[in-house]
Amino acid sequence: MPTYKRSAVTSKEGSNFVRMVVEGAGSLFIKIEQENDLGIDALFEFIRDERPINKQIAVQIKSGASYYSPDTEECAFPIGDHRSYWSSHPLPVFGIVYVPAIRAAYWVNIKRYLKANADAATVRFPATQANLFNEQTFAALFVPAVLGEVPQLS
Repeated sequence: MPTYKRSAVTSKEGSNFVRMVVEGAGSLFIKIEQENDLGIDALFEFIRDERPINKQIAVQIKSGASYYSPDTEECAFPIGDHRSYWSSHPLPVFGIVYVPAIRAAYWVNIKRYLKANADAATVRFPATQANLFNEQTFAALFVPAVLGEVPQLS
């Protein structure tokens, strides 16, 4: 009898959370189907005032407790054989870790991380308010960070 692993459910939960945030802000979430996944799970096309701003990024989404340490408040995921693919990708590449237990996600600029940590086997970054990925921070912090703009702080 076939099985449906809990890890598949967790993966979908993370992808759906990220999709909800991006589409809720009026931007496009373009899913890369698993059979075409080479280390990029989705593309984001940014929209402002109902118009495309001609900026896309590639995104790797990780979901689950194994990618987050509550003790150190740190996210981490293996680079594996993706280093060259991510580093030479024509689009900016970002990673998003979704933590189901706290229903929160955190982001990192993967290309920048790899450049600064040439020998790392793992992308490791702090989970803070500055890189929190949710409905409130998407337009105020995430998009400005991606576009090199000043964040919108209250």
